[in-house]
Amino acid sequence: MFRSPFLSGAAPAFFLTIFCVSSTIAFFVPVCSLFLTRDVGATPLATGFFFAFSGLLSIGVSQLVARYSDVAGSRRNIIIFGCICGCVACVFFSFLRSYWILLFLICPLYCFAHVSGQVFAAGREYSRSRGLDPVLFTSCMRACFALAWIMVPPAAMLLLDSQGAGSVYLLCALVFAVSALAALFLPPGRRSAEARREASGARLFPERSVLYLFGCVALVFTCNGMHMIAMPQLVTGEMGLEAKFAGIFMATAAGLEIPVMLFSGRLAQKIHMRNILLVATAAGFMYYIAVSMCHTPWVFWCAQLANALFIGVITNLGMVYFQEMLPRIPGQATTLFSSAVAVGNIVSGAVCGAVSAAFGYGGVFYAAVLCSFLASVLMFLVRKI
Repeated sequence: MFRSPFLSGAAPAFFLTIFCVSSTIAFFVPVCSLFLTRDVGATPLATGFFFAFSGLLSIGVSQLVARYSDVAGSRRNIIIFGCICGCVACVFFSFLRSYWILLFLICPLYCFAHVSGQVFAAGREYSRSRGLDPVLFTSCMRACFALAWIMVPPAAMLLLDSQGAGSVYLLCALVFAVSALAALFLPPGRRSAEARREASGARLFPERSVLYLFGCVALVFTCNGMHMIAMPQLVTGEMGLEAKFAGIFMATAAGLEIPVMLFSGRLAQKIHMRNILLVATAAGFMYYIAVSMCHTPWVFWCAQLANALFIGVITNLGMVYFQEMLPRIPGQATTLFSSAVAVGNIVSGAVCGAVSAAFGYGGVFYAAVLCSFLASVLMFLVRKI
């Protein structure tokens, strides 16, 4: 009987672990702003500072943990430790209502739960050791990651309305515990002494192309962050539609991203990844031109395919390209991609706020046209590997 190598060995444990880790983020993040304003009583400024502080802190912590994983530690143990930290932090979030304690004590603890980069790095090493295609294996893991974001946020919002934020964070703690249990079935992920020596001497930005790729990914997620903030406001305000249409547009793009990720992983076996990434950035540029010039429902809906290509391909192959450019430090390479995403999300809030205040939410999409164009230019400057 035929049995896929992706369903044997430790592969299912990788897929379950990344799905659970992604689910914890999808539970935690969408509810956090409402939790801070409703339950903690934080002002909009304090809420914004909380997200900015936690975002910057997570970048620093994740990069330090990634370096440790490349030069000394076991990735499996790091993943389990991070999940335990996330579980404890969510328990505290479920009953603490002090803004400052949450910000300076519990938020740093939660930053150790940002272990998705370690799961992807461990998955890449596992696929190589088993003779599997690492790009396709990563694409399958990415699809599991994206699937959680389709399923979990609606459930989190329903639970928030019916039971309150405390119940959401207790459930998030439970999912963290399941993540830790799933990670027990991962291979140890200890690197050889030679690989650790090479990693200790490797630089994070050995060439300009790595910096160009970092800038490209950051700009892509600056666009995506502005889109997530401005599109519901544009749909309900300037277009006069019901809020459900914004949800339909977002769900369409999210649903399309999964087959895009899987298809791009397959396509990368035949076409150079850089060419696929260039097409994706061009698709993003065309998407923002279309939606900035024509505010009609059918244009928004039809254009979501281009948006799915933009985000799905960059999310999938962008991370793999970092790993290919920094083969001696796969943990730091994967986390560098996550850091670029985090930088984009932080910048998007500031840019969106400034532009929308001056030109309205329609102007945000023109800013996204510029950012997506710059992302295309930077991707063109990245060398082929």
